[in-house]
Amino acid sequence: MKAIVIRAYGGPEVMKLDDVELPAPGAGEALVDVAVSGVNFMDTGTRRGYTKAMRIADDARSRRRRQAARRSSAGPARQSKATS
Repeated sequence: MKAIVIRAYGGPEVMKLDDVELPAPGAGEALVDVAVSGVNFMDTGTRRGYTKAMRIADDARSRRRRQAARRSSAGPARQSKATS
């Protein structure tokens, strides 16, 4: 059967149309004829080598940037004078 095969990380150029052996279903499995399929956005990240560890690091960097932006936009701290 024909399949898009990815054997290396990279851009769309690493996706190749190739002939692959039709898998035989094992015990308790079924072979499904797929007429149409799709690609999720995260699939493109996986193709580029964007792993879970990288997402965690990016999330931490983004969180630190948002916190720094909040601190800098809050302005200087002010003390209110209590009157009695």
